[in-house]
Amino acid sequence: MPKLSAVVRETGVPTRWVRRFARERSGTRGHGDDDPCPSDPCRWCEALLAVLADPAGVRAAQSKLDRNARMERIHERTVASLRWKRENHDLFDFLESMQAGDFRDAALRAVDAGNVSDTMTQAVRDAARRRPVPPPQLGAWFDGLATVTWTEETVDRRGNPLVRVEFVTDDGWRGRVDLSDPPMMRAWRGAREGTTLAVKGRVVWRVDRMAVVDAVGGLSPATR
Repeated sequence: MPKLSAVVRETGVPTRWVRRFARERSGTRGHGDDDPCPSDPCRWCEALLAVLADPAGVRAAQSKLDRNARMERIHERTVASLRWKRENHDLFDFLESMQAGDFRDAALRAVDAGNVSDTMTQAVRDAARRRPVPPPQLGAWFDGLATVTWTEETVDRRGNPLVRVEFVTDDGWRGRVDLSDPPMMRAWRGAREGTTLAVKGRVVWRVDRMAVVDAVGGLSPATR
């Protein structure tokens, strides 16, 4: 009975293709070259004989299977890539706006391959959250959540006491409120770094990366 290794040598058909054809033809996983046949001839050996009888046909059929498998993988990757871009369009825009670098290049390769892990998605989300964002324009109304980064007791230009609370908004820009109302001063004196607060007010002063909000609409603890 024929041996797989001998069939490969005689026909020139790759081992992987011969094995796959024989398994599909025989409906079995086959047996080793040196293992005895369970019958004479067994279905595995009959499949190997079929390769010997028509190596060109086997080669063409197996090549087509490989091509179809490649096209299917490409299609699946394309669909997965488009799905991630659609579901995370803001993160994809952020990636494209980043300067070239190892992190950006690796993330974009994963997106193009349709193979973005949850860990990679979270890493991109964290990077987007840390990016510098300009504050709203002077006079704009702000109503959102922020995280306390610093508090201090100081005085204004007239010498009046106030409590200054600095924060980073969930939108990514740095802000500050200066509290001169005694109840508010008492409430926010010594506020811990990392405290979440809800800020409502108008931007009364700003520079490129910083804004002062009057908090006339309120300043209160909040939860996410």
